[in-house]
Amino acid sequence: MRVASFVLAVVAAVLPTAWAYLSARTCTGGAPHCGLRTGEVELIAALTAALISSAAVICSVLAYRQLPRPRPMTRRLEVLAVSLPLVLALGLVAYIFVAVVAGIGFLIA
Repeated sequence: MRVASFVLAVVAAVLPTAWAYLSARTCTGGAPHCGLRTGEVELIAALTAALISSAAVICSVLAYRQLPRPRPMTRRLEVLAVSLPLVLALGLVAYIFVAVVAGIGFLIA
């Protein structure tokens, strides 16, 4: 479970970001994202990162709970490190949601 959580955390950090970057480069004719605006592609990538990272956090917490007490502090820090992509992705989604709901469109651009 511990290795799976590390692999999922790396995939959550790299795969959606690479997809968003490459989708900007594969379009032709001057369209930035084949009809999708930049913010929409970044939002989809952030949601995908959050989804994959949530699976990594679940695996990491299950591996941590299987340890006998007293549990080492380094393992607790590992759980926090694995949850970092989830926190960042959800922070971006919350930022965009608040900007759209509040009508502050210049924050997104």
